[in-house]
Amino acid sequence: MPIANYLAYWRASLADAILMAPRDSDVEQAVRISDWNISNGHVPEAYAKILWNKVKILNPKHDDNLPVTVTLMPLVLTAPVSSGVRMSSERAFYPVTQIQTLMEKSGRIIMPRDGIRPCLSRDFLAPTLSDLAVAEMSELDELYTVYPDKFNDWGSVIEFTSKLKTLAHWDSTQFNPIPEVLVLVSDLRLPANYLIQMYDWMSAHKSQPEILARLLADPPPLGAIPSRLDPALAKCHVGQMGGKYWLSESQRHALTVFLADPADAVLAINGPPGTGKTTLLQSIVANMWVDAAADGRDCPLIVASSTNNQAAENVIEAFQKAQSDPDDTVAAAIGGRWIPGIWSYGLSMPSKEADKKAQRAGKKFQTYKEKPKRDTPAVHFASELSTRQKWA
Repeated sequence: MPIANYLAYWRASLADAILMAPRDSDVEQAVRISDWNISNGHVPEAYAKILWNKVKILNPKHDDNLPVTVTLMPLVLTAPVSSGVRMSSERAFYPVTQIQTLMEKSGRIIMPRDGIRPCLSRDFLAPTLSDLAVAEMSELDELYTVYPDKFNDWGSVIEFTSKLKTLAHWDSTQFNPIPEVLVLVSDLRLPANYLIQMYDWMSAHKSQPEILARLLADPPPLGAIPSRLDPALAKCHVGQMGGKYWLSESQRHALTVFLADPADAVLAINGPPGTGKTTLLQSIVANMWVDAAADGRDCPLIVASSTNNQAAENVIEAFQKAQSDPDDTVAAAIGGRWIPGIWSYGLSMPSKEADKKAQRAGKKFQTYKEKPKRDTPAVHFASELSTRQKWA
């Protein structure tokens, strides 16, 4: 299957995930605000205090000067009650419309920098397995086609939300609308939005990364991995990050397999914590750097990424502590010889939230925004590496 088809499928899956409704357990934690004219863009003071108390419960260290992410649910349906008992339904609450935005401690709603896109929850759009379908997905797509992807003023957000509510229809004998507006405090940053932007960017470019093609290609038949180290490949091991720990036989075996693979190969290394995966990674990177220097090529840039910040931080931390002997620190090896101010082999490029969390935990990583901000060789060098053009 062509790469473009994979990208389209992944994008559609993520787009569906973004539009999913909050779970019943989350909706139960929402604050119900009665008699609120949502168009004024300000949560009533009494309700704002309740919401901010929830913020402090979720994150006691949250700065009162910073806004929080909230999900407004202007239209929520629920099954009717008969003889004091709620009629049987798939779930207790059906949040039909959602608006994810930011709220200050005072209750004032502020627009996120990249705007707001109100939505109908994907769970309740046909085709669906839910017992409620308020509209067809194609109807929502038609509405989105006419209007901007996101709105940058509250009046337009409210106007579009009204159109969504008009689009929705349901059997009033089976579902009743809750009279209040529900507000849910959320710490979601919806990383799926950024992945969708990445897929759109990749789809717009004809040439795709080799690693992506390799991951999607039909794997060739696997030959038997040699049970012994190949001396011919062992001599290709020309670089080492440090001499404090030598490589075990299994690590040397993995390194020679890496050296034997083509440049676009995918190599999976498995092992429990503490078995030397990071040490092996240091050896692989050092080998690539030394090999490039010996051939007169530019030093390769290696990206370490993970689904969680801790794994990436572990790699960065290991590379900033790497040294060949107690007197030859990274700061002395790089900063003292080539680029003043560079004190790590690893450059950390975290999100703002992850950076703040690391600082609160007392962790210090080399970043492209050193403090105090000065136009030093180190900051200039790191900033250049962090630009989008460098990785495009």
